[in-house]
Parts: sequence; structure tokens; C-alpha cells
Amino acid sequence: MKILRSIPVKCVLGEGPLWHDGEKVCYWVDIEGKKLYRYNWDKELLEVWDFAQRVTFVLPGKNNKLILGMDKQVVRFDPKTEEVDYLIQLDQEHPDNRCNDAKADPAGRLWIGTMSTALTQGAGSLYRIGSGLQVDHILGELTIGNGMAWSKDGSAFYYIDSPTRAIKKYDFDKTTGAIYFDRVVVLIPEDLGMPDGMCMDRQGRLWVAIYGGGGVYVYDPESGKQIQKVPIPAPHVTSCAFVGPQWDMLMVTTAREYLSDEALADFPESGNVFFVEVDAQGYAPYEVNF
Repeated sequence: MKILRSIPVKCVLGEGPLWHDGEKVCYWVDIEGKKLYRYNWDKELLEVWDFAQRVTFVLPGKNNKLILGMDKQVVRFDPKTEEVDYLIQLDQEHPDNRCNDAKADPAGRLWIGTMSTALTQGAGSLYRIGSGLQVDHILGELTIGNGMAWSKDGSAFYYIDSPTRAIKKYDFDKTTGAIYFDRVVVLIPEDLGMPDGMCMDRQGRLWVAIYGGGGVYVYDPESGKQIQKVPIPAPHVTSCAFVGPQWDMLMVTTAREYLSDEALADFPESGNVFFVEVDAQGYAPYEVNF
């Protein structure tokens, strides 16, 4: 494994790495920087959009549009025209809450975790949003709803509430989108850091960004054992995704938040986005069906 390229964006809180197969480009967000980025690997072209609100995630939607999280809102964004359509709001009863990590499931339903900006314990939830924009509350009493992954056959859903340091497996009903708790498959040691974003490779292994852990850690969900570590020259590693036409390169986002001047001097690439050569392949992210 080796780092092929580092994009010097110095995000406050980089998140949401995404390979957009239709455009053959990568997207990500800087949540606290209120920015959306697009990067063309072949042309080495970096583009950025600035917004008035936090941008918490980016996902592919219908008709070449993007689905973005903006604080409490879910919006549709056209990168060609820069038109923003506001779709729904979440957690209106919690003034401090915002959207956090999100992904589409195999049927195109949008799943969003929320959290309190004050990090209030138990203030967050997990929501499922269907094609008609109906909102279903799936889980409550979450603190930092974060990484999600579905098994390739769609029978299992893996989820992280970061402060618990647990990766939980749920049985997943592809038809209805219902989840049923099975077990904790991985428990991250307290001295390692907190699990953040994650993805799954074609072998069924979980690739987990560890905030405070300086890398992406690979786990076997059957045994719960760590298989390997992908070291990243930044302590706060936030998320990861397989990218490229063959989904054989790992894209990793990081953050500069909460790092002292001394730590930033030791890790000057904190907040950058890294592309890493790995001996694994992922698969295309699911498209949101609205």
C-alpha cells in the first residue's frame, strides 16, 4: 500500500468521499468549511462550491443531480447550473442538530444519521427516506450517527454510532428497508480512537476510518479481528471510499479540527484528501432514487 496522491485542501472537517461513476470524478465535503469539492483524477482538476450552511454529505441522485445534506436539510444540487432544490428538513425539534453521514441502500432509499453540534449524548437519530420523500425514524438515542455499509448481497447492514466504538450488524430486508439487530461485530479499543466513516470491499471486509487513530483499519466482520491498517499522515481520519473506474483505489478524508498548533506542525497534511493504492476492490455506491 502506498499513498498515490494527496490533495492539499486542508479541510476543517473533510467527509463524504464519493466516486461518481457517471461523471468519473470524486466528490467530498468540508462540513465545517461549508464546501463541496469535485476532483478529476486524470486532469488533476479541483473544483469547489461554497455554501452558507454546513455541507454534511454528497451522494449521487437522479438525472445527474447530487443529493446534499445542509445542516438539517436535504437538498438536490445541480453542479452544472448550481441550482439548489430544498427537499426536506430533519430534527426540527432539536435546534442544535444537523445531518451527518448518509448513504443510499440497494433500493435507492436515503439513510441519514443526525447528531447534535453540542455533541449531546443520545440527541441523534437514524432516518430512512424513500422515493416519495416519506421519512421513517429507524433508530433513536444516537450521539454521532456515522459510518454505514451494506453487504454486497444486501442481506446485512452495518452501522456506527461513534462514541460507542461499536460496529453493529443488522439483518436487512431489501424489500421494506427494515433492519433487525443481530450483534456487535467489532468493538474498537478505547485507546485507538473512535470509528467514523466506513465502506466494504468485495471480500466483505469493513474498511473503517478511525478518528484519532491515524489510519483506516480493515476488519473481518465474521471474526471481529483487525486484518490490517492503512496508515494516513493525519490523526483525525474521518471516512473512506473505493474510487476509480475499477473501484480499486481508496480515497480517505481527514480533519484539522481539535488539533493543537503543535499537532498541526507534526501532521501538516491534516485536512487533506488522500488516494491510496490498496490490494482490494469495492463497488459502485448506490444512487439515491429521487
